[in-house]
Amino acid sequence: MKNLFFVLFLYSTFFYAQKKDYKFLSTDQRNTKWYYSFDKKNLDGFYSWLKVEETLQTNPSAKSTEYLIEFKCSNKTMSDEIVIINWRKRKPETYRKKYPFTPIPKKHIGNFLVEKYCD
Repeated sequence: MKNLFFVLFLYSTFFYAQKKDYKFLSTDQRNTKWYYSFDKKNLDGFYSWLKVEETLQTNPSAKSTEYLIEFKCSNKTMSDEIVIINWRKRKPETYRKKYPFTPIPKKHIGNFLVEKYCD
């Protein structure tokens, strides 16, 4: 019976896992490429994935890092919820921790998303 529940859990996790459809945002001064994938809206904002693709010169260890971020429209703050580090020579690492909301810095790439998804 335990095996059945485990198989159903794995199936449901796989079945309901969201496919991230990343769209290109920009390339910064270090030649790092930024992408985003809209996740969902909530009462006071939205969730979005941000992906940072590193070059071998700027980060020889990690190929990319993905962040699931909650953005609040009313006070222009953000909070990381999931961080996935995609290593070049190792398996990815996933961290699930809700961080406190912090103001979005003026030059942060997230400002584009706030302008786009906040009414």
